[in-house]
Amino acid sequence: GGVTWWGTMWSGIGGVIIALGSVLLDSVSGLGTRPLPTLLFGTSCGLLGSFLDSLLGATLQASYYDVEKKMICETDGPGGASTIRHISGMDILSNAQVNLVSVFATTIIGALVLGPFIYQ
Repeated sequence: GGVTWWGTMWSGIGGVIIALGSVLLDSVSGLGTRPLPTLLFGTSCGLLGSFLDSLLGATLQASYYDVEKKMICETDGPGGASTIRHISGMDILSNAQVNLVSVFATTIIGALVLGPFIYQ
């Protein structure tokens, strides 16, 4: 994959949807809510998570190209098939590990940096 305007937009929209759910649940529960900061926080975390996932995937996750099938794949094939070529990234993390690290990093940065900055 790669970073596109379309994908970035949907990452932001995903953050907005989660923030709207939080605002709605807080309101229904009788908790005090701050809709605008919550929407900004949700959008920021959605975008941050998307960019971190892309950055980690591009650098720490190996991508391969299968010449025969003419498609990008995540593995170099059984026994290092001769039709598969390494095209980018280091073979350090799998896709699942990239996802885990990006969610963890987004959570930490959101809680320790974005949250205090937005909700001050």
